[in-house]
Amino acid sequence: MNQRSFITITNQNDEFSILDENTPLPSGWQKFSDKSDLETCITFLQNTWEEKGNQGRCPISFPIQGVDYKGLEIDSLQKELLRLKRLLWVKPPYGDNAWLVSNFKEVRSVLRDDRFSRQQCPFHNESRLTPHPLDTSIMGLDAPDHTRIRSILDSLFSVSASLALKDRVEESANELIDLLGTPSEPIDLVEEFVMPFSGLTICEIMGVPFEDRSKFRIWLDSFSSTTLLDADQVAENMDAMHAYMGELIEIKRKNLGDDLISGLTRANEEGKLSDKELLELITVVLIAGHDTVSAQLMLSLFVILSDSTLTQQLKEDPNLSNIAIKELLRYIPVDAYITFARYAKEDVVMADGTVIKQGEAVLPSLISANQDPEVFENPDSLDLNRSKNPHLMFGAGIHICPGGILGMIEIKAGICSLFQRFPNISLAVSPEEIRFREGLQVRSIYELPVYLKK
Repeated sequence: MNQRSFITITNQNDEFSILDENTPLPSGWQKFSDKSDLETCITFLQNTWEEKGNQGRCPISFPIQGVDYKGLEIDSLQKELLRLKRLLWVKPPYGDNAWLVSNFKEVRSVLRDDRFSRQQCPFHNESRLTPHPLDTSIMGLDAPDHTRIRSILDSLFSVSASLALKDRVEESANELIDLLGTPSEPIDLVEEFVMPFSGLTICEIMGVPFEDRSKFRIWLDSFSSTTLLDADQVAENMDAMHAYMGELIEIKRKNLGDDLISGLTRANEEGKLSDKELLELITVVLIAGHDTVSAQLMLSLFVILSDSTLTQQLKEDPNLSNIAIKELLRYIPVDAYITFARYAKEDVVMADGTVIKQGEAVLPSLISANQDPEVFENPDSLDLNRSKNPHLMFGAGIHICPGGILGMIEIKAGICSLFQRFPNISLAVSPEEIRFREGLQVRSIYELPVYLKK
């Protein structure tokens, strides 16, 4: 990994940041120093901070609003932090300053270490990318509350339960492909296949009426919005989502079935979940099951169709292995920058010698951890035969994603079903013309136009 050059920048609010020398200046910011290596830039800003009479570490604004990721790139600042194996004190768009953690070892350590707490977040101004702190249900708890709720969720997302859904997931993919026909003109895979497929799957699993899925799109954007929607829009949309879920729960109470919402409602009636926990848990499962899976699937298809070697490989053998799916999960940075903050319950000394003091926040970055050259050979390359792949896409520790196996089943079914039916499927535009949506924590694309060819 080659050393990169950066410049320091500042704005009229006396905030400071560090920018790759090749990145255009964002609106409202101006250049503050000539290009140099990252450590020199950090030292320069620290000295400037102290000269202005400030105490403590100089917070580096990151990510800078107005500087969105480009395609599947990972921010060059995080890449350089990986090379240097160091943490950085940052000022996120909202909430408390925090330690940005980038390398694999430290990210996994934070996720696994119970000295770093999610449950402490409401007692602070949570470090975050979104205008409002999000109601994250089980994702915002520590043991023993987390253990209590997780045991309920794990019973519904067990390995056996997930594998039992495999045939139905594949059937759903093929039913939607039947509806595509064999058009001579390009179709948009995002709207015609990916979104309906992920929506149909999660709706069936949860027991949500599929015809209501059109309401979900704005709700999903609200949960993930960094700059796409303002704070009032986010609050209004999330209130609407909770109201919808509340009504659905009451409908389920009168006729409990075998779906996930019914299962969680039974747990609520048995006193295992509070009303608030029930509502927030259902909301989070819907968002994670729809938004993250659809983003991963559309970006996986984009990556494969953009590479003639991969496309030919699937043409010859349209069955991806689980090893290949794991590599797509590692390689594609679905999260834009960081995952949810944790707060230190006591002083913690990190591997690079940084002391994270009690009450300070950390922001672990799964996407940079998945690109760590200390763990992954040639991390910038997509290797569908990569055997050693301890990726962190699903997280680690007590908050590891309970639906990870089901998500892999869905992604595999979506890709393989398309290539089985249309082995000569191809992009209708050049990869450079694919437009990525901006202002969201979860990366996605507007459309994926393809020719469906048998």
